[in-house]
Amino acid sequence: MRARCAAAEVPLAEVPLVGAAWVARAAEKAEPCGQSRAGGEPCPTIPDGRPARRGIGTYGLCRIKAVSTPPRERADSRELAGLAELAEAHPELAPAVALEREILDGERRLQRRIGTPWVDVTVEQLHARLTGGHRLIDLDQLGIDWSELRLRIRQVVDVLRRHDVIEAGDVTRLHDAGRDASLPALVGQWFDAVPGVGLPGSLVDPVMADVLSLAARPFLVRAAEVLQQRVSVEAWTLGTCPMCGATPTFAILPSTGARVLVCGRCHCRWAFAARTCHRCLDTEQLRVFSAQGGIYQITACEACKRYLKAIDVKRAGRPLLVALDTVATLALDQAMAAQGFETD
Repeated sequence: MRARCAAAEVPLAEVPLVGAAWVARAAEKAEPCGQSRAGGEPCPTIPDGRPARRGIGTYGLCRIKAVSTPPRERADSRELAGLAELAEAHPELAPAVALEREILDGERRLQRRIGTPWVDVTVEQLHARLTGGHRLIDLDQLGIDWSELRLRIRQVVDVLRRHDVIEAGDVTRLHDAGRDASLPALVGQWFDAVPGVGLPGSLVDPVMADVLSLAARPFLVRAAEVLQQRVSVEAWTLGTCPMCGATPTFAILPSTGARVLVCGRCHCRWAFAARTCHRCLDTEQLRVFSAQGGIYQITACEACKRYLKAIDVKRAGRPLLVALDTVATLALDQAMAAQGFETD
């Protein structure tokens, strides 16, 4: 299939690869796999397989007690099943699928072990933060078990190296950072960095940021889940996440109304204007085009050269599955990069 935009026709892969954080690196290695799709087009692949709870509140304080989460288990199972089907239908993507499955499996096991964060803030205070444009989650509210995070950093680094996502020379450095006594300060620098800008004087480079994002995600997802049980984010008007302040990794197109942006760091979802750039808030220099029969859509901003992908869930006939849908649009990422656009 092909996606159309004002500038050119953009070929779109019909099969996913993996990992939003690794799309740029994966795109650099894309080459024909020798197979053909409908219409005779070669199917792009990555030669080495590189990818690219519910709770209850008490009184007015955000003390949330974790309970079992069947919806999350069902969503995980659906995504893992989809990845398995993908590997079977497209054997050339089996290495990439294996990477994603390892990451998802490790996250799920960690989520079963970690506790519930204590956020000693009233609902009124949370509403005030939202209306004032301040994110709700602070690092000291996450209740991070540092021994668990250190272990998860080591696991993530090993998985990424095993799948040749990071260089061998980075492994020792990343392992050492995970063991170092200064890890809390390093995580603080990463968490407080301004999206796309960073934090002046920060020791967190892009590779470190990617590893921390994957390793800390279970803690952030848990905190966002419990806070969303207590407060609505309808008052939030920014393009960054109201929970953790990160940028969205995908968007959902409802049948009516605004887009729903999805945070790649804590999975929070919030409504945002459909024809406004989430990054620079420009409304005049946007290019919008669709792909795969309208299932996917891209909003690209000429002002800041950023873009964001979205899924039309009505056309897709299913909800957003972040891992699957992010990588299903790999060729679209490649095409946007070729036109000088970047994703967060």
